Amino acid sequence: MIKRESNYDLLRIISAVAVIIIHVSATYFVALTDEESLGYINFDHAFVVCLYNVFSRFAVPCFVMLSGAFLLDDERNADYGYFYKKSFKNVGIPTIIFSALYFLFSILKSAAKIYIKNDDIKILANPFKNLIKGEPFYHMWYLYMLIGVYILIPVIIRLKNDIGEKKFEIVSCVFLILASLSLFTSSHKLHWDLGHSFCYCGYLMIGYTIRKRSSFNNISGICKLFCSAGILIALTFLRYRQACNGIADEDMKYSLIGPACPLIVIASVLIFSGLSNFNIKRDLGWLSSLTFLIYLFHAGIWDVLLLSIKLLGKQNIIADSVIFIPLFTVTVLIISIVCSVIYKKIWAKIENKIYKALKL
Repeated sequence: MIKRESNYDLLRIISAVAVIIIHVSATYFVALTDEESLGYINFDHAFVVCLYNVFSRFAVPCFVMLSGAFLLDDERNADYGYFYKKSFKNVGIPTIIFSALYFLFSILKSAAKIYIKNDDIKILANPFKNLIKGEPFYHMWYLYMLIGVYILIPVIIRLKNDIGEKKFEIVSCVFLILASLSLFTSSHKLHWDLGHSFCYCGYLMIGYTIRKRSSFNNISGICKLFCSAGILIALTFLRYRQACNGIADEDMKYSLIGPACPLIVIASVLIFSGLSNFNIKRDLGWLSSLTFLIYLFHAGIWDVLLLSIKLLGKQNIIADSVIFIPLFTVTVLIISIVCSVIYKKIWAKIENKIYKALKL
């Protein structure tokens, strides 16, 4: 059994909460420049909205670095058959299940828009298009990108073994820079595009390298976190100024809040490296083990909650982002945890019956 490392468990939990903050704050962030999100332009507490949205952007890079830190360190994963079989069980099956659920949910939403708002029937094609793109729901792109990353993991481990640890460290740093710049300046139509996933392997490799080189030093960790905070504050001011000028993220050629933005890359690496330096004694394994399922559940929960508020015509009541972003974040997190626990228990029973039926 692999010994848990509480500093990385803490980072998983923080990253899961940060993802929820991204999507909750995105509703208010979009409302700074677009009426569609809340039904009106809402510029109240605009800087706070930008602060929430920008400061949580380390989540996806840190999740990929966490995968690299442990998966690349397990030599068994160099075996294609072993790793792909394990990955299909741990990642592939949940991706299939939740893709189906979110696909059906998207069809129901489209049908409701046609019935209630008299939208064009053509919008029923959108769920099918999004499924083909690898985005049956807006957060599921990460799973489809991760499939490509996982395909490459045995290859990366074999490369590491061939060239040695020292050279792999250099390759990791150089590749992260080149891959992130490539991703930052490129566009793609398919989230499962292998070239797209290939660029995220920069985060995967640097996560392994940082974990290997890190030692416990709380002061060093705190300094790195302060440096990352400074970078994110600077980026927050930039996004705030753009919002003041009515510029939405999709209006820009290069996204300043995407996982490949150079400032996000640097801040995320500093956060990962900073948490690597902390020596945390508390056992956080139970909650950390739920973070993958929390990620899968949270977007649907937030969407249902927001839809309910809109149907009740209460958008004006939730206008105060200072209060409602943290309130909704905690609410979505708690419901996601409950759903994750229930899912694990149900799936454990189903899996047990499958094994018995197959006599495994």
